[in-house]
Amino acid sequence: MDEDVLSTPGHLTSLAARGFARLSESRLKPLGFGVGQLPVLVALQNGKASTQRDLARFARVEQPPMAQMLARMERDGLIERTPDPADGRSSRIVLTKTAQHSMPEAIAALFEGNKEALTGFTDAEAEQLVDLLKRLIENLDQIASTESSAALERGTLMHKGSCLCGAVTFEIEGDLRAPDACHCSKCRKHSGHFFASTDVPKRQITIQGGESVTWYQSSEKVRRGFCGVCGSSLFWDPPHHDWIAVAMGAFDGPTETKLRMHIFVADKGDYYDITDNLPQNEQ
Repeated sequence: MDEDVLSTPGHLTSLAARGFARLSESRLKPLGFGVGQLPVLVALQNGKASTQRDLARFARVEQPPMAQMLARMERDGLIERTPDPADGRSSRIVLTKTAQHSMPEAIAALFEGNKEALTGFTDAEAEQLVDLLKRLIENLDQIASTESSAALERGTLMHKGSCLCGAVTFEIEGDLRAPDACHCSKCRKHSGHFFASTDVPKRQITIQGGESVTWYQSSEKVRRGFCGVCGSSLFWDPPHHDWIAVAMGAFDGPTETKLRMHIFVADKGDYYDITDNLPQNEQ
């Protein structure tokens, strides 16, 4: 029997996850919550975690994107920080009364959404699906752990990054190529400024949360990827090539590289000047 790549568990799971993300976002947004905040809300409500570090571990994201998410949640009145009685230098994170008041309705909305998505499933089938998904996640976590350990044993440098909300994360194996800054009108509209990125061989990048990446075909030869939850500009992808450009602003830590040149400067905005003495290409 011929294999169909569009019928593989990986592709179908990605489609299902994308659909669930859209469904959950539509149900949570009127209540003031975002789908990417769900692990944090649940952990705080159930007492699973109360510090930034523990919340990052619980949600399986790096601390920089978790810090950004918490700052946004604090701004929106969903969480507040209180002094840690055991350590005056630290703080504990708790849900505000507003968030606590809305949580039951949010949880009920999510359960209702899941129920609708499983229309036609028997209770036994729904339980089996949950069990299979848990086993699948365990296998994927094991693979990721094994590959990370192998990279460390090889002494390979790993660069990590994410979108603002943490729904999309990525790892890049090896040194990064020197980035360039594109000032074309499309990159400026895509990123809000010029777009600084590094070209990465596709075999060296692993993207997690790919179901949350929304792709926009900006031309016949290029598509641009951004987080469908928080809107972060992340990728510039020419599908028929073996490399992908990754936004420099999405990296979590030091990149150990420096900008090498500016391109399409003829299209640059009039509100800034380029004064770093790097090479400039008109196109």
